[in-house]
Amino acid sequence: MIVIPLFPLFVEAMKNRGSIRGESVLLTGAVLAATFGFTSEGNLFRAAYMLLFLASVGYDFHPDINRALPAPAGVLGWIFDHPAIDLLTLVGLVDAMERFIWHHCCPVNLKRSV
Repeated sequence: MIVIPLFPLFVEAMKNRGSIRGESVLLTGAVLAATFGFTSEGNLFRAAYMLLFLASVGYDFHPDINRALPAPAGVLGWIFDHPAIDLLTLVGLVDAMERFIWHHCCPVNLKRSV
């Protein structure tokens, strides 16, 4: 579900030889956080999505974010060198946690006996 909204980032990476602008990643993360926040049922997850949305929009005003994000040499480069990618990853992790809890830990019986 999270791969389809990331399609513009894949297109940008293909057009720019593997580099993506940081503001594109942050705006994608902000849109995903807002979308998942509206459909969330738990207040804790709504608060997490709201925090990630505000962090993504707030960090977008950082002066260094307009530079392109080159593809780093290793996996640790992707994790530690790009806070924009970290925020987008956190949105995905919060969504995964919410779906796991929703499907496995707290099942809701939607069939009500009349």
